Order: sequence, then C-alpha cells, then structure tokens
Amino acid sequence: LNYSNMEQGTVPQGQQVEHECPNWLIGRVIGRRGENIRKIRESTGTMINIAKEAPGNKMRKITVAGDGPAVAEAISILERQIKVLEAEGESLAAQGEGGLTKQSLSCAQQRVGTIIGKKGVTIKTIQKLSGARVNVVEYTQTQSSITVVGEEDAVGTAVDALSALVSLGAAEARAYAEQIVQSAAQQEEWEAYEQSVAEYNRQKGISGEDACEMEEDTHEG
Repeated sequence: LNYSNMEQGTVPQGQQVEHECPNWLIGRVIGRRGENIRKIRESTGTMINIAKEAPGNKMRKITVAGDGPAVAEAISILERQIKVLEAEGESLAAQGEGGLTKQSLSCAQQRVGTIIGKKGVTIKTIQKLSGARVNVVEYTQTQSSITVVGEEDAVGTAVDALSALVSLGAAEARAYAEQIVQSAAQQEEWEAYEQSVAEYNRQKGISGEDACEMEEDTHEG
C-alpha cells in the first residue's frame, strides 16, 4: 500500500526510514480507507509505504520517505499511534474481545536482563518473530510480570520462547537468547536476498516461473 503525495505532482526526496508494526495492528494503524496514514502523510509531507503481508512474517514493514525532519515527525506519530493501539489491544484481549488473547508469566527480577537483552534486542526479536506485544513490568523487588498480547498463535509463539528463557539455567538462558537473535538475523538476511532477487527479476521482466526454470537449469548444469 503506497500513501504518497504523487497526486500533487511531487515525491519527497531525502531520508528513508523503516518501522515495523505487528500484523494484527496494521489495519488499525492504516485506518478506514487509509484515513490515519493519509493524515500523517498530509501533515508531514512524507511518502508512506506499507509492505504486503509476507508468509511466515508476523510484522509489516512501514517505509517513510521525505526530508529528514518530516520523516522523524512521521515516525514519531506512528510510534505513538502504535503504542496507543497496543494498549487498546491489551484491554480488548483482557476482555476476550477483538480476536486477541493475553497471557502473563512471572520471572525472577535477575532474569529480566536476559529476557530484554542488550539495548532491548532480545525482547524486540521475540516480538518481531512472533508478532505479539511483550511487556515486562517489575511488581516486587524480586519478581517481574511479563504480559504477552496479540493473536492466539502469535502469543503462543512468544510465550514458548519466554517460558524457556524463564525456566532455563542462567547460562542456558543467555545462550538461548543469543540463538533467538542470531536466528532472526539469518532470517532477515534471507529475506533481503529474496527481495533483491525479486527486484532484479522485476527489472529484467523475468517471471517467477522463468526464474524457477533458470534455477533448475543451473543445478542440472
């Protein structure tokens, strides 16, 4: 989905920034007939593109392009909007509405660092791979609560990973956290490769069937 100001005859130039949003939230972020995204585009003068849903990918990529300050403003608006919608989703999940579910886990406070990871990399990766929203809140000096919200399968995926991080020994949990992050990095590299191949084929006018035949010929040779 491409929300640009091309109808005015101008396309913003300069910076391009990518942001991600869980699949279960993207419709609300876009708004009815694109109203929410259109408002952001018109108020900031940016071009906003939302990638199509990819099989196995629980997140949708939002690309914002334009002048640096305008892009920063648009990303800030998107981030605030997503946080509000996530909070609303948590409320709906608690009531069993909106097709969402919510699960909570407890963990020792000393394990929170492993779950979150350096600069939040582990918890962000779990959210990206699962598509669920994960929130960690300290409720005593020794215990924290982990809340997971999203569609049922997304929550199940996140809870499985979090349960392992909570129950494993300290060293095993750290190793498992590293494995999660490395697995996601490899997946991103493969997706980037597939995108580059698809773009090359598109530019050369090669169809998917043609590409498969070319690959078979290469293997046979």
